[in-house]
Amino acid sequence: MTSGKFDSLPECLREQLSDPHVVSVSIVRPGADPLTFNAPVRLMPPFWVQVRPPADIAAKSNLEPTDCWTVTWERGEHVVTFAARTESRLEQGWLRLEILEVSLRPIKRRFPRVETEVALRFWPIDIGRGAARRALAPKVNISGCGIRFLAEENHPEGRQLNLEISFPETAWSSVQCIGQVVNREPAPTGGWWLALKIVSMTRPDLDILIQFCMAEQFRQIQAKAISLGSVLVPKQENTKTAKTHGGESDEKRFDHGDS
Repeated sequence: MTSGKFDSLPECLREQLSDPHVVSVSIVRPGADPLTFNAPVRLMPPFWVQVRPPADIAAKSNLEPTDCWTVTWERGEHVVTFAARTESRLEQGWLRLEILEVSLRPIKRRFPRVETEVALRFWPIDIGRGAARRALAPKVNISGCGIRFLAEENHPEGRQLNLEISFPETAWSSVQCIGQVVNREPAPTGGWWLALKIVSMTRPDLDILIQFCMAEQFRQIQAKAISLGSVLVPKQENTKTAKTHGGESDEKRFDHGDS
């Protein structure tokens, strides 16, 4: 890979990818089944990416320089994919891979995404409902495949949380799902913005969530249209007070014609 290929990525993505993130990784080797797993990854521009495979993968796999690695990053509205090969072993289980190719493509969302208010409770799947916490703010960014919300405490990428989502209108039943943290950012006012992808959800609950998002999206579009219409269409003058060239109102002028 040349530095030009790496530089073709948006600057905001280059900055984000330099921090460790848990992402999807696969290894393809001749005559063997592909290995697919999630692992911490960090970018070392302009030519390398570092990966720390799980202990069982590192112990069982005889990683060779001929192995073809695919590292897939979902960042915001984009998917970044690196094709790489093993370059060297580092300390604490990290491997350094040489980047051969980079591709960037937009995420095609399967479900409508809206920013709206819900009542959200969440807790780590290995702790239990008794440790449930509430989101710090009611406004969330949500769709049928993920959610972003403000939490008091930080959760590492890769951690899975139980989510219980209650909607503002009683017509919608509350839903539950399991989400996995894929991104986290400190909030300027305190707390952490957590972005989770939904990894487990029953079909009935998913249908309810999708229907709510579609209805909320339509409601917001309708509200914007009404607001825009009130700005573009000026208020009509009241005919009873509109003045004619003679200084009389229209109503008075009509009265004179009837008399």
